[in-house]
Amino acid sequence: MKIWISSLLAIIAGILAAIFIPFGESAHIFLIKYSELAINIGRYIIFPMVFFSLAIAVCKLRREKSLLRTMIFTAVYMVGATFLLVIIGVIITLIYSPTRIPLIVESQSLFDLTNQTNSLMMIFPQNMFNVLTGNSNVMLPLYFLSFILGITIYKDREISEPTFNLFDSLSRILYELNITITKITPVLLAGLSYGLMRSIKDIADLSMFKDLLIILLITTLLVLFVIYPMILFITDKKSNPYKSIYAVLVPMLTALIGGDSLFSLSSLTRACKENLHISRKIGAITLPLSAMFGKAGTAMVTSISFLTILKSYSSLEITLYQIIWVILFSFIVSFTLASIPAMGAYTALYMLSSFYSSAHSGHTDSYLLIKPIVPILIGLAVLIDVATSAVITILVSRSKIKK
Repeated sequence: MKIWISSLLAIIAGILAAIFIPFGESAHIFLIKYSELAINIGRYIIFPMVFFSLAIAVCKLRREKSLLRTMIFTAVYMVGATFLLVIIGVIITLIYSPTRIPLIVESQSLFDLTNQTNSLMMIFPQNMFNVLTGNSNVMLPLYFLSFILGITIYKDREISEPTFNLFDSLSRILYELNITITKITPVLLAGLSYGLMRSIKDIADLSMFKDLLIILLITTLLVLFVIYPMILFITDKKSNPYKSIYAVLVPMLTALIGGDSLFSLSSLTRACKENLHISRKIGAITLPLSAMFGKAGTAMVTSISFLTILKSYSSLEITLYQIIWVILFSFIVSFTLASIPAMGAYTALYMLSSFYSSAHSGHTDSYLLIKPIVPILIGLAVLIDVATSAVITILVSRSKIKK
């Protein structure tokens, strides 16, 4: 059985179990804990695999004199995708014009933004080995260290060849281990889908978020089945773009249900190599970088949600100033979420509320308005993030081929 079919069946089983099976309190707690364990298992191999694979990729691309080109194309595509999706999200929100969400009282969420504010200190700790045992949500210091190691290995081929061979061997071994982990993806998704469905069941009145959810669904479908296929077709008219989207179906399912970009990176790495036939060196550069900074979906969901929040707090029409402000800050904030792989959309909304309230009183806790549907928002945001990462990797690969 193909893994996407078994994954889909596992998700359906988890959802049906959450809806129809009356688990006791102990069983429910166990299944929620299993959901947390499933995320840990999915992310188990990511950091060491990225560390050894990236150094080899940097060295190989330096030898081919295409490292700078690869990095520039990756950065340009990430920035372009983020801006494009924010604009699309804002336009659809303005066209659909969602009704106001009734103001409800929600308890304030606690956000730990320490990782964001201390990101530079994490890149350069007093002891370099701390990078290897640091925060499991922060990949940037590990990425940076592996990057400079790859450049150093390139400089003196005679001296560094044993290290190159060691890193290359470990990269391949860890990739094989990653394949083993991805084979149990359906088992992991069953528990995660149960936890997600229980969260949705706990929403007191889902109907008051109907317009927001419709806009998010329309925009998600438009991006996945129109915008991205069109971009892929324009860049390579000989390839069927929908086959490329189909090739990353499993990573997109893990993103939607798991809501964690690093959890999805495991299956996305395998899909890009085996289904899309993208070289290891390109995937090792672009995929982790996109997982940290290529959060176009998060930016899109943030802009749509915050415009809906602004409309709910006022009976007046949204002004041009507010539209431009939301576009600008949704775009900028998305690039500050590298240390938040799982709560990016909600954290971004919190930051936008804080920034907006500095000039407009009464909006400090406005992000709490959509707190009940946060699991849905995060799932859709990471789904688009993962699809964006795959598209960027395909485009970078094609750009390198056309050199």
